[in-house]
Amino acid sequence: MRTTPVNYTRDGDNITVFSLRNRVWWRNLRAGAPVTVRIKGQDLKAIAESIEDKKAVAAGLLAYLQASPKYAKYFQVTLDSSSQPNPEEAAEAAQNRVMIRVRLVHT
Repeated sequence: MRTTPVNYTRDGDNITVFSLRNRVWWRNLRAGAPVTVRIKGQDLKAIAESIEDKKAVAAGLLAYLQASPKYAKYFQVTLDSSSQPNPEEAAEAAQNRVMIRVRLVHT
């Protein structure tokens, strides 16, 4: 078993995570894989898949930063006066990242 702490956003049963492309842990998720995620001390079963398409990653990162602007600093993306991320900077930050989509499975 491997443990990888990550920042994430959650929308119901969907969790979104980003990682640098040069890291290797996410490559095990390319075809989708069962995983266990620990959220607030609770282990939850899920299916995770990595998304590598740069346009999809850029769109996902922009949505991620809109939902959680506090993470913008980790991606070197500036926020405007309304705490919205700069779309061009988000697109640039996405170029060396992958997105991991995690869907919780209820048993």
